Amino acid sequence: MIWLRSMRRVAGYARTAVNDPDAFRRALRNQVDRRARLRAMLRAAAERRGLPPMTAAPGGMSAADHLLAAMSGHFPVLELQRDPHAVHVGVADVDLLPLLQWLKDSFPEIAVDPFGRASCARLVSLPVVKLDLPLSNGGLPLQLTVEPYTEIAPGKWTSRNPRNRVMRNCYGAQFAAPGLRRATEILQAPLLWHQRAGRPIDAVFTWVDHQDQNWQAMYQAHRPGGPLTAASSSPVAGDAASVTRFHNNEELRYALRAVRRNLPWINRIHVFTNCRPPHWLDLGREGINWVDHRDVIPEKFLPTFNSHVIESYLHHLPGLAEQFVYLNDDVFVMRPLEPAAFFDTSYRSAARLEGYGVVSGPVRAGDPDYLNAARNSQALLRREFGFAATELHNHVPFALLRSVLMQMEERFQDDIDRFRANRFRGAEDLNLVSFLYHHYALAEGHAFSASNSGLLVKCNEFRWREKLEIAQRRELDFVCINEGGADAPPPGWHDEVRRCLDRWFPHPAPWEHQRATAAE
Repeated sequence: MIWLRSMRRVAGYARTAVNDPDAFRRALRNQVDRRARLRAMLRAAAERRGLPPMTAAPGGMSAADHLLAAMSGHFPVLELQRDPHAVHVGVADVDLLPLLQWLKDSFPEIAVDPFGRASCARLVSLPVVKLDLPLSNGGLPLQLTVEPYTEIAPGKWTSRNPRNRVMRNCYGAQFAAPGLRRATEILQAPLLWHQRAGRPIDAVFTWVDHQDQNWQAMYQAHRPGGPLTAASSSPVAGDAASVTRFHNNEELRYALRAVRRNLPWINRIHVFTNCRPPHWLDLGREGINWVDHRDVIPEKFLPTFNSHVIESYLHHLPGLAEQFVYLNDDVFVMRPLEPAAFFDTSYRSAARLEGYGVVSGPVRAGDPDYLNAARNSQALLRREFGFAATELHNHVPFALLRSVLMQMEERFQDDIDRFRANRFRGAEDLNLVSFLYHHYALAEGHAFSASNSGLLVKCNEFRWREKLEIAQRRELDFVCINEGGADAPPPGWHDEVRRCLDRWFPHPAPWEHQRATAAE
């Protein structure tokens, strides 16, 4: 099979050489140039072996400042973007391997080996190289992104990274000698989305712990069919009140770690719940606001086990920022994202709709409760705006504006109050934050359609193990590990999910009690 693929490749080259000789010559020249650059990079790496490793930071100096100062003492460095938790720099392509070797000498534990088997060719072909450096950074490693630039003409440098919105091309002697140059100095101002990123953005989680004894007592007292008894001890039929909907597998711990690692710009995290805090959470730490349902939801609607009702009160959380990102505890942010992934420079929110229409028809008993809630919401939009909204939102974080939710509540007050009395999901529900908000905001000009790189893993899927492996291998923005449904999850589900979460997010966040983390 290998020889057959080689023959096909040669035949393709031959056809190109005959049909388009200029394109063939350009491709051949690029291949020669690429090999020449690789040889130059290897020579530079060999000549610069043995650079003194990075030393400890002076007192009072941030990890980012210390890293940039040490790095630019040996290499020409272009600072593209920086915050206290992440640094993104550009370097000349010939400096990439020497820089990575220097980092490896300074931090032997990092996951990069520039001269390991097959590493060189792979590293020099990547548009960016991402590393977690074990520098003191508030309990998290410092994220370093290195982007190589190639001089394609005298004084013109370009990067292969198509996502570089700051300075993919740069001009002049930026990489002529060691030192630190900043993109903001060259541009003489920050980008608009950098400038506006200073506006606070909060995160909100809703959470339930099925093991909480107080919650269990409330659930048994109000569950459909009455309290559990010896004669009635089977699980409640149907998805809305199934115990699996409320199961806690420590997802919140890892979802919070994911936000801390990949959305370090989040101003404050609010956890909205009717359960006690988990044993590992230190509420004395800044940045976490624990909010009980009783502090926000009127007593006449409590207790509630209806996530649609709970979500209809998110915008009433005390101290909540105007812009916030709402996450269920089974949604995990998998890679670093900028605020621009959720809100644009005009302060509009991102709507990540599924791209296909499944919301249609009347409410029907026995249909999924989320679908019936979307149908009710669709009816409101039809009544107010004259269009039919058919697309559900993806199982990813929801970008929301507090003021728009306030407008919606005022406009649909009677419709919202009508379903808030449902203790469990019902056929009269509205799904405000997962459907209605996004179509309303698009109609009113407060939202924009955004692309989505996410994966939904459901416990009732035949391929759930395979999809967890896909989540491990691919670079995704979000992964949702969903346990909803009337049936219990399959054997091995909880253990395998915990193993995956431990691999993906191994570093404790500052708000985790150290003794609790060490004991586990």
